[in-house]
Amino acid sequence: MAGAGAGMDGAFYYGGGGGFDDEPALDQNLLPANEGQARAGFKKFVKEFRQGQKFVYRDQLIDNWSRGVYSMTLSVHHLDQFAPALGHALRTQPQRFMSSYEQAMQDVFIELSGLPEPVDGGQVQVDDQGFRRGMPTFQLKLASWENPKLIRELQSEHVERLVVIPGIIVQASIKVHKAFKLRIRCKKCGHSRTLDLKATSRSKTAIPRRCARELSAGPDGEKCGLDPYIIVSEQCQYQDTQTLKIQELPEDVPTGEMPRSIPVHCTRYLTDTVTAGSRVSVVGVFSTEDRNGDKKKDNDGSVKVCYVQALGFMPHGDVTGRGGASGNTLRLSPADEERFTELAKDPEIKEKIFASVAPAIRGSVKDCISDLKIAIACLLFGGAQKTLQDGTRLRGDINVLMLGDPGTAKSQFLKFTEQVAPIAVYTSGKGSSAAGLTAAIIRDADGRFALEGGAMVLADGGVVCIDEFDKMRPDDRVAIHEAMEQQTISIAKAGITTILNTRCSVLAAANPLFGQWMDVADAAEQMDFATTILSRFDLIFLVKDVKDEERDLAIAKHVFEEEEEVTDAPIKVQDLKKYIAFARHRCSPKLTPEAANVLQNHYIQVRQGVSKERREGHSTIPITVRQLEAITRISEAFAKMSLSEWVQVSHVEDAVRLFTLATLDAANRNQMGGGALTDEDRQKVYQVEDAIKRRLQIRGRRPKTALHRELEKDFEPKHVQQAISEFGWGAAWQSVSFQKPCYSVKFWKNKDTPMYDVLETMHGVSSKFMSICSESFCV
Repeated sequence: MAGAGAGMDGAFYYGGGGGFDDEPALDQNLLPANEGQARAGFKKFVKEFRQGQKFVYRDQLIDNWSRGVYSMTLSVHHLDQFAPALGHALRTQPQRFMSSYEQAMQDVFIELSGLPEPVDGGQVQVDDQGFRRGMPTFQLKLASWENPKLIRELQSEHVERLVVIPGIIVQASIKVHKAFKLRIRCKKCGHSRTLDLKATSRSKTAIPRRCARELSAGPDGEKCGLDPYIIVSEQCQYQDTQTLKIQELPEDVPTGEMPRSIPVHCTRYLTDTVTAGSRVSVVGVFSTEDRNGDKKKDNDGSVKVCYVQALGFMPHGDVTGRGGASGNTLRLSPADEERFTELAKDPEIKEKIFASVAPAIRGSVKDCISDLKIAIACLLFGGAQKTLQDGTRLRGDINVLMLGDPGTAKSQFLKFTEQVAPIAVYTSGKGSSAAGLTAAIIRDADGRFALEGGAMVLADGGVVCIDEFDKMRPDDRVAIHEAMEQQTISIAKAGITTILNTRCSVLAAANPLFGQWMDVADAAEQMDFATTILSRFDLIFLVKDVKDEERDLAIAKHVFEEEEEVTDAPIKVQDLKKYIAFARHRCSPKLTPEAANVLQNHYIQVRQGVSKERREGHSTIPITVRQLEAITRISEAFAKMSLSEWVQVSHVEDAVRLFTLATLDAANRNQMGGGALTDEDRQKVYQVEDAIKRRLQIRGRRPKTALHRELEKDFEPKHVQQAISEFGWGAAWQSVSFQKPCYSVKFWKNKDTPMYDVLETMHGVSSKFMSICSESFCV
């Protein structure tokens, strides 16, 4: 045999010490001879197993009892060390031996506590399951990290075996009280009996339709009739039960496949220990039960429904440093931690991180791609969550909005973030509802209401990526206000009142109101978002498709190099993912007094500038105290990149620069590429547009130079040039569908060379509204 260990009463146990799948064939020689030997062996284990000078489970049992908790958490690995056969029995026949192990826990408790056992007629009273009457019964909870199985990997050979299933809880029902001992009495003759029920079964209880006394009396006895039994509720024994649903982690689902899920039944002290959105590993028994569907489809009862009878929950390691059930499945070895500590000492660590963010996307000095990479790096590292003395919690997660032209790699940034973030959920605004993003109340298979978490709940502790953010309905966007700022979801429906955590960053991508960004219009006019949602984004980037020959050539070369696999990042994706998890867990930087002073002065200056813009009649993106907190979070993210415990002045300066280039630029960008036009100039431009319309008939054509000379007789050249640029120099509008009649105007550089086409309504709508139907191309 592979290994042996001595048990109580001279029993000799043999064990191989293997995992769940090392010994698929059940060898009876590796098991205790009977439940009595298993009970004696486990009693010895609880009393004698120790680490150093501490008796681990003996002390845990008494400590839990003193706090009124009748349970004990067992590491299966410890049981393997002490008596391999007991561990093997627990893996291969858990339903058979779990009751014996819990009886042994009661035996140890009685010996250690010194409480007198209740006796009747000189005999200790024992129920039909072997537990002493009148004494507390303890629940054994298991913990094991060995050989985890994905839900899609569970096969028929795992039925009635102990399994470890990692996943995320997506649904949790209300805790109910279910009878596991049902006391019934005949209403005719008074005969009573007790039925032992399976508390986790969802099938209906089968109560005998004939009285047992009537059957024993024979044909001449008293007739009690059909269905004589009634339930005596006060004499039944109940226990708490709850049904959960666990789903595969997003990173474990193969591309193109649906995530698998399986019901989880838990009882007693395991109820209400996890909520929707918790990332856990369930230790339990893979079991089956009869389906509740149409019996005509399954007359022989051979088709069963699978579920997991939970024996323990293990929250995944909380690398986010925030506490709670949500965490991360990454495991960092001591070698990884040492390597990352040395990496953080590199003076160019921040530049390496920025260069490693979406290396396949190339930027230039004429666009904001490089700054957008810095913003996404800050989002991934995040700030430090704070809890004030009054209990108010300030979020540390950074929210970023990318607003810009189509084809500017916004979706690629979302996909990269989903890939590199320790926890991430990707969704599209067009196909997402308020319930799908937050939480929903549904009915489970038993008809009871259950709570099911949405995308932001499942992304707790990570990042939720929302594409096509502008396609969401306004009502759905309002629903995520609380989730983005307070980072909670409050539910009060169908008798369920609870609060779910949504401690996640939001990275959203959207297009402008008119489809493409227009320099001539105010930024606020092109954002179809309410002030309440915009103020919740720490950084807002206007991503424009800059048309520049030098930039286009550099991007084209970069694309070809990428196809030839020449592109390389300073830090590999997997290492960056681990480094982010390590930094989020280890660092919670604080502001130095000098840095706080710089931040305060900048905030006051920004508020004064926005106030001046509004007094002059310009519409701007609101700048509130939330933006002050945003700069603080960005500064903390910069400090985390180098594993610094303090936010220095340099970190604040970097954060102020990024905030100025992003959000403040979006707030102040107005006319002609960022330069502001006065209201008087804007009216002059509109007058030039009207003059162009009066000079051209439907389908009319005019040489551009001639049109310029004619218009400059009545208007200033800058107003003429701006009006012509609004009409789309070097561009054409195609595939237009209007509800109102429209006409086309063609300008010509000469009689053979078309310059551009314009389609506009006959009702004089300004051309800045016409770009809703534009498709630009160079001529």
